Amino acid sequence: MRPEPELPKELQDSIKQLQDCNNEFQDKDKQIHSAHTRLLW
Repeated sequence: MRPEPELPKELQDSIKQLQDCNNEFQDKDKQIHSAHTRLLW
């Protein structure tokens, strides 16, 4: 595997923020999904 090229600090920060938002969204999504599943069964 090739090492990643060094990214500018600002870019790294915004990528990290995007990943954090995505994780939060997935967590909410799981909660919504399990709530729906409970309603259905």
